[in-house]
Amino acid sequence: MEFKGIAEILDKFTFAQRILALLMLLMTIIIITLGPRIIDAATTSNVECIAESKRQGARITYLSKVVDTLNIKMVTNQRKYTNDSAKRESEFLAMLDELKRDLSIVKERKMKIKPAARKHVIDDTIVVAMERVRVEPINVPDNKILKKIEMMKKKIKNDTH
Repeated sequence: MEFKGIAEILDKFTFAQRILALLMLLMTIIIITLGPRIIDAATTSNVECIAESKRQGARITYLSKVVDTLNIKMVTNQRKYTNDSAKRESEFLAMLDELKRDLSIVKERKMKIKPAARKHVIDDTIVVAMERVRVEPINVPDNKILKKIEMMKKKIKNDTH
């Protein structure tokens, strides 16, 4: 096969058109030669995809365990806080009850005790008996304090529930 007609065709082109045609031919050869290599370099293979998938699966498993551990810690801390709060509430209520009892005792102790002598004659013997008589308290805290204590107890119970 002879390409006699190519020379005649090329003679009809100007010098600039010939250079342009050669450059286009050169670019086409480069693209055909290097194209598949560039495409292979830019895309990942099936093996690489499987390896990356395994790495990501292992990471997901690890992070899932970390999240589970943190959830358990959070629930444990919430439970501890709730138990501590309930314990503290019970302590406050016990202190208020103790204060109420102490005020009641103070109230009883502050009452005046007035001795009164009573004479009995039994078989020619005179028996003198001393009797205690209770009188209203002196300078004793009134019921306002006890009412305040009850209000505080109700408030503590309502605030925690």
